[in-house]
Amino acid sequence: MAVAKYIAKENAGFNTVDSKAFREMAPQCLNEGMRAWGIKEKKIACITTDNGANIVAAVRELQWPWLSCFGHNLNVADNNSLSKEKRRTDRAFGVCRSINAAFSHSWQRRKAQEELGLPDHRLITDGAMRWGSKFAMTERILEQLSAIKTVYADDRSHSNLPQGRF
Repeated sequence: MAVAKYIAKENAGFNTVDSKAFREMAPQCLNEGMRAWGIKEKKIACITTDNGANIVAAVRELQWPWLSCFGHNLNVADNNSLSKEKRRTDRAFGVCRSINAAFSHSWQRRKAQEELGLPDHRLITDGAMRWGSKFAMTERILEQLSAIKTVYADDRSHSNLPQGRF
């Protein structure tokens, strides 16, 4: 990620770089990044990246030792396992997002949390680029469920809230 930030900073004039252009410039940018940080190529023990074809090809072209990122692989496995039950998980995560949108902005949130002795936590929204965010979102909803129920027990005016029991 640090090298990606370096590439973006050094090439700030590029709004987007097509795949072929990135593939061609990545090895040079990786080398420049290492030089900018004072890292000699012979000192590189290993480089860890995601499994993107372009970055893997760039590292191979440089003949640097490469290791696939365990966190990235775990996230890919997690997403693949969720996609096997896509219809169910999409519905469940959609409900979580709807609750999140309504509850996080409620002026009654803190009052309910305080009355119930819950931590003053906002709900978490998942994001594709934040690993584990679906789990964090679900976990936080479960943590705050009694406060959510308290705030919305008599208030169904929020059309984005799921109808029925939750």
